[in-house]
Amino acid sequence: VPDAPSQPVVKEVYKDTALITWEPPADVFAENIAGFSGPSPVSDPAKPCRPITVPGPPVNPKVKDYSCTYADLVWIKPTRDGGSPVLGYVVEWQKAGGEWEKVNKDDLIKQCAYRVKGLTEGTEYRFRVRAVNMIGDGETREIPESVIAQDIIIPPEIEMDVTCRTNVTVRVGHNINITGYVKARPDPEITWTKGEALLERDKRTTLTNNFPVVHMRIKEATRSDHGKYVLKAVNDSGEASATITVNVLDRPGHCKNLTLTYVTKNACMVNWDAPEDNGGTEITNYIDTFFMVDKCIENQLYQFRVQSTNDGGESDWVKLTDVLVKEEIQKPVLDLKFVGTTVVKAGESVRLEAALRGKPQPEVKWVKDKATGDNPRISVDTGSDYSKFLLTKSKRSDTGKYVITATNPAGTFTAYANVTEDRHRK
Repeated sequence: VPDAPSQPVVKEVYKDTALITWEPPADVFAENIAGFSGPSPVSDPAKPCRPITVPGPPVNPKVKDYSCTYADLVWIKPTRDGGSPVLGYVVEWQKAGGEWEKVNKDDLIKQCAYRVKGLTEGTEYRFRVRAVNMIGDGETREIPESVIAQDIIIPPEIEMDVTCRTNVTVRVGHNINITGYVKARPDPEITWTKGEALLERDKRTTLTNNFPVVHMRIKEATRSDHGKYVLKAVNDSGEASATITVNVLDRPGHCKNLTLTYVTKNACMVNWDAPEDNGGTEITNYIDTFFMVDKCIENQLYQFRVQSTNDGGESDWVKLTDVLVKEEIQKPVLDLKFVGTTVVKAGESVRLEAALRGKPQPEVKWVKDKATGDNPRISVDTGSDYSKFLLTKSKRSDTGKYVITATNPAGTFTAYANVTEDRHRK
């Protein structure tokens, strides 16, 4: 049999494989069919592990923001760390026509972001980044675009917080909070106004600018704080504004001008005007501004009062003096809506109308020459405040004097109308 091989040597060890070498016996190439040699000596111990190399390049480095004095760089950590954790990053810059220079000369950058300071306004710069592990510096990745150090000009844009996009509603005594987000370069001047008044910091009002967030707070709101507030942002490149309506809820004011406008023997009508201040929300308890009180007892004294109610509470009561419920008497009055004589052509219709007043409702009659018989061509329509007369297909015999009477228990009112034929009209 052949001699045993020499002691094997472990050249490389990976997490799941190992490379082993050895020297063959002197007569390994001789023909020998007698069998296997004895085992070689045991190799030195070896522990499986990955080989350690430098890390790969950072992923997608770019300039996130810049001005005339700084540039903000961001990147993503390498996809390969070389088998050893990344200890940090190195950033280099190159001025136009110059050599690459290390920016962070003393310490490695621990985050995947870095603000490069000390730029010279108007100078063009290029940037590149590399990762470092215990083996050393990895492959460098250059940012594709160059940057000219200068201020970025952005006109102001305002977006209000979702809690106050168009309006804010609070109760009296609670705080008013309005928050907006302002995007602009350079930072804009911020003003808050209510109507024509410019808001300033005081014991109740706090104004905070922590860009992009701007905030206004008014402590312990009163009804006088309700209204439209305007947030305005202005810089050298433009301006923007947003309007927010603030509603402060309180109980409404009391009703005004409470009166009785109609009284009969068993009912009365109560009327009023809406309060000057509705408390910041619609009145919910009456339907703003009359009520018919029925099923009253004739000759009985009544007292009425009205109160406004909304989400903020109830107003004070408004009262009427004692009211005696009885039939109101008012003598009839007729007011004809024409003057003088009405002229018509034979065959045409005669239309007469009078305004009517009186309590109780007067009975109205239209009579020609004291005639009492029915005329099928005549129709009368009488309402609570009017009476209308219509005569169709007029004849010569229809001309003459018409007497209109309105009668109720308080008396009678009489009016007259003359109708004549126009013989010249064809």
